[in-house]
Amino acid sequence: MKKKMLKSFILNSIMKSGKKCTAEKIVLKSFKLLQKQRFKKNYIFILKSAIINSAPIFKLKKLKKKRKLTIEFPFLLNNRLKISSGIKNILKQTRQKDSQSFYNNLNLEMVKSSKLIGESTKLKKEVHQTAFLKKKFINYMWF
Repeated sequence: MKKKMLKSFILNSIMKSGKKCTAEKIVLKSFKLLQKQRFKKNYIFILKSAIINSAPIFKLKKLKKKRKLTIEFPFLLNNRLKISSGIKNILKQTRQKDSQSFYNNLNLEMVKSSKLIGESTKLKKEVHQTAFLKKKFINYMWF
């Protein structure tokens, strides 16, 4: 995936109520922090590995069968959806932490998920475990 597309995915998922300028500031601050503290030229590699490690292969869909009965079944994601869900997982975990600033939390979560110890990778593992448990409903793929 190209660097511009990756940056636009991140910006669009961070942006709330149309404030693109603040989203760009947050992303640039976290990238600069990555470059200064840990990895001078390999920050793009760290970013890509963090997204790959936090991107799930399966997603659970809910299907309403009757009035109150719903069935969850797993389905495979294509590459574009994998990347966007990986970015969303990373951002969800950074928004839950209130200890430091947002760009600092984003930086820490990217480094941790690139090393496979972050909360977003744990979320990915939980999704895969539930998809494995629900695999008997995998034949419901007509949507």
